[in-house]
Amino acid sequence: MISNERRSMGRREFLARIPVAAAASGLAMGATDVGGRLKIAMFSGMFKGSPLEAAIECAGKIGYDGIEIQVGMGANHLDLNCSAERADEIKRMAGDHNVAVCLIYTTLGGNVLTDERQRAKGLEDVERFLDIGDRMSCKLLKVTAGRLKNSAYRDDEARVVAAWLGAACDRATKHGSRIVAEIHFGQYCETVAMARKIIDLVDRPNFGVIHDAGNLHITGDIYGEESVKVLGDRIFHVHVKDMVKAAADDAVAHDYPAGRFKRAPLNEGNVDHRPLFNALKKVGFKGYLSCEASGGDNPAAVARHEFDEVRKLLGPA
Repeated sequence: MISNERRSMGRREFLARIPVAAAASGLAMGATDVGGRLKIAMFSGMFKGSPLEAAIECAGKIGYDGIEIQVGMGANHLDLNCSAERADEIKRMAGDHNVAVCLIYTTLGGNVLTDERQRAKGLEDVERFLDIGDRMSCKLLKVTAGRLKNSAYRDDEARVVAAWLGAACDRATKHGSRIVAEIHFGQYCETVAMARKIIDLVDRPNFGVIHDAGNLHITGDIYGEESVKVLGDRIFHVHVKDMVKAAADDAVAHDYPAGRFKRAPLNEGNVDHRPLFNALKKVGFKGYLSCEASGGDNPAAVARHEFDEVRKLLGPA
């Protein structure tokens, strides 16, 4: 049972206090609807430095089913000032290339523990992106589940984060939309157990998570079939990327709880996605597998490689 004490605790202490079996939920997740296979999306952030048009065109040519649009963070593909005309144009472009706008990826919510003013402003911005999503027929908005301070989990802060996420979900309900937080290092959705706790605290049917095996791997957490059992039908979306152990002097790599890692082409790193994909197929996951690799100097080639490797991992439809 999670204590209501106002104190902080380390990640491992937190995990030890959540019995995984008790956190498990139902697995009924609907059916896939693209020829009986899981749907594959491309993260537009792969095309940083290029216009969104280039990312959408490439996604369509390769055969992706959807496009996940990154807001800010160097991509400049979408922002709060997006006009109705531009949103309609993006929807048309996506339709012309037979890809759906499946998710709008924002960093809203990262500062909810700052003060009430930031929380209120964040909800205003959520409403704005929900309006933009409506025009694109996109009903999934990614926000951030707060940020851990000094790498420590606090019950009182988790409840503040959950209250803000719940308020975002209430606004999304009016749009027929869902809110999703990514399982990500340094946030209140950092591990499977933490994600399950936030899901339960938010307690809204339209709140779920982005499963990210790469992010879970660098924290040393589970990310295969057991993670699907714990999170169940609250996995709304999946990020796919590979990570590889790196040397201490590798300037491109970063230090995480499970060691020093950097990104790698899919199936060339240390993350085995096959058990996750098999588990998702087994439960009839109906969201998207979104390729999130870094695009580098040749994003089109990277996008093709990641798509082909996902198809190999999925096997026959």
